[in-house]
Amino acid sequence: MKHSELTAALQGTFGRDIGPSLARDLVLVELDSRTVEEAVSAGIPPQTAWAALAREMGVPEEFPHRRRH
Repeated sequence: MKHSELTAALQGTFGRDIGPSLARDLVLVELDSRTVEEAVSAGIPPQTAWAALAREMGVPEEFPHRRRH
């Protein structure tokens, strides 16, 4: 997953305003008490950061565009 895919997943799942806000503001213990943005900047793969956020928010961990319908 690329950073651009993470951004698209955030906005597609949570909306254009809420998605980026979650990535910027929500501290996740699973990411060593970092936000998604901080984790990715620290070298954690976007897929790993997305999965942690998805578990916290109760949405599917698989990226939206990769889900099978």
